[in-house]
Amino acid sequence: MRIGSIAMVSAAAVAAVAVPVLHFTGAAASTTPGATAAASTTPGATAVGGGTGDIAVLNKGGSSAKASRLMRLDRVGFFRSSCGYSHTANDDPILMPGMPGMAMEHDFFSNTTTNADSTASSLLAAGTSSCLSQEDTAAYWAPTLFQNGQQVTPKRMLAYYQIGVGTEASQIQAMPFGLELIAGNEKGTTPPPLNVISWNCGTRAGKPIVPATDVPPTACPSGSTIHLAIHFPNCWDGVNLNGATQTNAAYSVRGMGCPAGYPVAIPALTMHINYPISSGAGIQLSSAPGTTASVDTAHGDFINAWNESFLTSMVDECIHGNLRCGTIGSANQPLFNVLNKQVKRPAKTARVAKIV
Repeated sequence: MRIGSIAMVSAAAVAAVAVPVLHFTGAAASTTPGATAAASTTPGATAVGGGTGDIAVLNKGGSSAKASRLMRLDRVGFFRSSCGYSHTANDDPILMPGMPGMAMEHDFFSNTTTNADSTASSLLAAGTSSCLSQEDTAAYWAPTLFQNGQQVTPKRMLAYYQIGVGTEASQIQAMPFGLELIAGNEKGTTPPPLNVISWNCGTRAGKPIVPATDVPPTACPSGSTIHLAIHFPNCWDGVNLNGATQTNAAYSVRGMGCPAGYPVAIPALTMHINYPISSGAGIQLSSAPGTTASVDTAHGDFINAWNESFLTSMVDECIHGNLRCGTIGSANQPLFNVLNKQVKRPAKTARVAKIV
């Protein structure tokens, strides 16, 4: 989405929405949570939303009820961070901390300083990010992808934060600072479930181009490219931040919510990695240093090093508020300073940005 002309709406309509609505930029707006919609049909799958992923336009004269319907879509609140590729290294600060060069080769996104010695505190202190929002200084990484023996550098990564299946928006808490999460199995020998790992060709006009599958598509249609979606567990045990054993978090279950032993619902995080290739033929992933393995080993890692106040505000506004917030970014800075401020409600009309 982009900020365009100014529309006039009634004060009642403005009062119906949580403002400011100017936190979000349209970079990558054509990519929506619906990119992995097929995964939602899997029992226990983490829902990844649907629709355009953009906030609807408020037109002149819109009623309070209409504004509410446009701006708040029940149980689909989300926000996303758009991050460029940062670097590649044989490091893994979760599974092999303090052992530089000893891990499989990984592609890193967001924090540009992530290495084998990184901690949440060091990542936040560094404060450098490849994301549109500089408040996202978290670390995200995945095994390097090779095609026919040649390394493929990712184009970008979109990180979606949203409501997981079986959980209510009001239950979701912001991830605690320092939380580590791993999704997938680096030693896998069979395709993982679609609610954990899925492959697709991106979206067009807000809809998946091809259904999500557990292996890369053989060939993406003209103009589309291979995407890897990594869905992280969204229920925390409330105690352990360290994720090395993959026992500190679990996936919610449709109709049941968070399983026993994992009482804290957190945003369902999905990494969407976009690769500049259109064929899935000959794809393998890095394994032990200098070796590759099948796509059954696809996985992702995350260390929460966000500006915690900012992350909490985004969860409150977008997830608790069931707002399709879209991509947060620098176009509407300063984001952090305005997040929790209320719009003044004049007696007759108020100006809000029209999103086109």
